[in-house]
Amino acid sequence: MNIKSSFILLFLFLIYSAISKSQKLSNKSNNQIELTQKSIKILKKTKASLQVFFNAKTDDDEKNAWRQIASHLLEGVVFENDLNPKGFLKDDSKDLPIEEYLQLVQTRYPNGLNFNIDFSKARIFFKKNKEIYVYAHKYMQGDWYFDGKRKTFLNNYQWCRIALRLNEKDNKDQREIKIAYLDNDLSEFNKATTIEDYTNNLQQRTLEDVAEKLAGELSKVIPKSETEEINIEKTSFEGKNIVNTFSTMFTGELKTMLRLAHPSLKITLPTTSRSMNRILSLKSDYKIIGKYLEINATLINTEGTEIIKISDKVPINNAESWSKDIIPQKEHLVEVENINKIVKNTPENYDSKQLQFDIRTNKGNQAQRFTEGESLSIFIMANRPCKIRLVYRDAINNLLLMNNNDIEIKAQDINRLIKIPEEFLCSAPFGIEALIGFATTGDFGILQSEKKQGITYILDSLEKIKSKSTSEKTVERIIQITTYSK
Repeated sequence: MNIKSSFILLFLFLIYSAISKSQKLSNKSNNQIELTQKSIKILKKTKASLQVFFNAKTDDDEKNAWRQIASHLLEGVVFENDLNPKGFLKDDSKDLPIEEYLQLVQTRYPNGLNFNIDFSKARIFFKKNKEIYVYAHKYMQGDWYFDGKRKTFLNNYQWCRIALRLNEKDNKDQREIKIAYLDNDLSEFNKATTIEDYTNNLQQRTLEDVAEKLAGELSKVIPKSETEEINIEKTSFEGKNIVNTFSTMFTGELKTMLRLAHPSLKITLPTTSRSMNRILSLKSDYKIIGKYLEINATLINTEGTEIIKISDKVPINNAESWSKDIIPQKEHLVEVENINKIVKNTPENYDSKQLQFDIRTNKGNQAQRFTEGESLSIFIMANRPCKIRLVYRDAINNLLLMNNNDIEIKAQDINRLIKIPEEFLCSAPFGIEALIGFATTGDFGILQSEKKQGITYILDSLEKIKSKSTSEKTVERIIQITTYSK
């Protein structure tokens, strides 16, 4: 082989080595981009679940919906105990399993803890031992109690470290990323690289980004100068008042983000409000548009006037647990249409001299869901002496007269939340049900009925019940209930 040939071979070898090295770097870079995107999505979902768990104003349905989604993400996670001002308690540096951390939040912060992790300026560092460190800003605020003393705790967007572990598998698509621990160790912070804000890219946006954006826009039109009270209705499919797991999950997230953006906001819980006075109301619904999920939110003031209506959307990813069963069954939609053709809520009345009437369950006075085994309690309230008729329509169209009789509200009972003695346990058959109430200052027509095993079954159709129960002196209320098996 002559010198010229050797030179050519060496030159080709150097080019091949350069290309090979470049490809390896490129593959490594693409791999890290993919891991970064996956890590951020997992962290946002985990953050949302913690926000719901820490918020005293989220209900059991909302917490349970997030528990189903995030239980595997939080399993085995360890937190540095940062729930106390530094130096005040001796155990403030102790590492806690997630279960103990959650319990400590509930006992030490009975009014809830505002919690947020901001990933917009996050940094990431890949360790050789298959650990990924994500550094982000953490915010915590709440009134904590110790030895009978109440203190306000504020940790205002300090850096924290979230450590994730990568479980490598032969199939790259099956690689598992798990959160291992969260602490304030910043020793390798300077080695980390900045992550682009993925929320700017629609394809990388998450449901958590949508909740944060909607809450931020809503907060701008709620006065900050005073504590406002608000009733947040469950997000329903196309505004048809069908409530499912997605409804409760997103509503809980929206509550926490709204409270975080507006700390003085007072969120009304289902059985705490005893007043007939109007308060702020937030209604939201979702619909499917092509490959996207669109969520609309409308804020209504105390006079019933729309303040703002906003919307946002996120790509539907079938791998996401929230995308399961977001479209209700067709038969449920048909049942809703059938009921709403007959019974509708009387428009809100703002004249205190006119009859006002409210019915609610232990889950409030708006559309709601019950799962097999849950109990249902019924409450009524009116601002004037009147007669009230309560009818329950179950999933197979049985019509039951609650209290086995009409109820009389006397002068001493006005503006009081009165509990109906009967309680019900959610059981089969499951589907679309409704609690219907009529209140009148006049008299009701007589219903055809029969009693079986202590329960009064109404023999009239729903159309006849309405005609025998309504007049110009009547206020009509309906709560749509969707029941599910476990």
